[in-house]
Amino acid sequence: MAMYFFKNKLSILDSKPIRFHNIKSKNLALINRCKKHVKSCCNLLKTLQKKKGSIGNRFHADNSDNLVFKKDSVWQDIFPGDSSSETSVLKTIIVVSMVKNEEHIIESSIRWWMTFSDKVIVFNHHSMDRTLEIIHQLQAEFESRIILFNPSFDTQEYAQVKITNAMIEQAFNSFDADIVMPLDADEFPYLQNKKISMREYLSTLDQQYCYRTFWMQFAPLRSDEKADMTMLLPLSFHRKKCRPLEKWPKVIITRNAYKNGPVLVEKGNHTLNRVSGDSVERISTKNLCPDICYAHYMYQDMLHFRRKVTACWKACIMSSDYQPGVAEHYRLAYEKIKEGTIDDDMLDYYTLSVSGMTGESMEEIKQTIVEIDPQTIFGVIRLRYTNAFK
Repeated sequence: MAMYFFKNKLSILDSKPIRFHNIKSKNLALINRCKKHVKSCCNLLKTLQKKKGSIGNRFHADNSDNLVFKKDSVWQDIFPGDSSSETSVLKTIIVVSMVKNEEHIIESSIRWWMTFSDKVIVFNHHSMDRTLEIIHQLQAEFESRIILFNPSFDTQEYAQVKITNAMIEQAFNSFDADIVMPLDADEFPYLQNKKISMREYLSTLDQQYCYRTFWMQFAPLRSDEKADMTMLLPLSFHRKKCRPLEKWPKVIITRNAYKNGPVLVEKGNHTLNRVSGDSVERISTKNLCPDICYAHYMYQDMLHFRRKVTACWKACIMSSDYQPGVAEHYRLAYEKIKEGTIDDDMLDYYTLSVSGMTGESMEEIKQTIVEIDPQTIFGVIRLRYTNAFK
């Protein structure tokens, strides 16, 4: 806690204790308050040290009540970053997201993103529901940590690639991000290794690389099930039916990799390209599997499936940069909706196989389904502004 709230007053370098720098005598009250918080954290860490696998294994408090970063072999074994990378300072993490008609999930996603990020930059693309109203309510609650993106170009068209890249540029250039995570409203990144927090994990990533993650695809509610709209949306998926999906990974962008040359995210945030003159080069990414993945709640229920597929497919084909084969999963699902052949079992299949694009049968998919209790991932987070989805 002391590191996060007072990081502008503290320095944590290798194994050196925290020191206070350049604070004038008139700020003695602030110094005393800071020392009090540091001492409280140190006492807590001394207790945690005794518990194997806790955060106490990562830090220790010395006899002078200074907080000291502890580099040990366990830390290096957990993380994929280069052994020479800096791991002692929490990085600035920013989430960017383009949303449209997401009133059922936008509060859930932003509340979860705020647990590990410094800021969320969100662009509302002409939503017709309560999406923008809920974002404004969250802005009042979280103040300057939620930014409504206001681009200087026309956004009438659903130009996801152009808008997302503009938000990424703002995150790095205007808010000094170290790490940017482009996310959809239905994606909830979580750490499968629970020894440390998501924020601490992301802060260890080698800044010379971009990264990719995989999905954990969750099946939607069946016709006879209802969501509890007072809780974080993932907690209402009672059946806990999901499967890992390593195709179409999502990307995480680091500051140094971005600054080494223009980096552009592709449609869907699955791949990155570096532009140099007239040439475009695909950027290779390190793989974070199996430490981190995105819980993907693509559809909430049958009604949401019909609405989302219809709206997204029409937006895709009306886009000026549409190419045949892009967003093929929406086309396949839209064809089934028109045929009127979607039932609960078919909806399970279309969700877990991304509209059949994995090329598997339902029997093959059943072999990969796992049971995960969302509460073990997300804890208990209550909503304040989300009404029942109709």
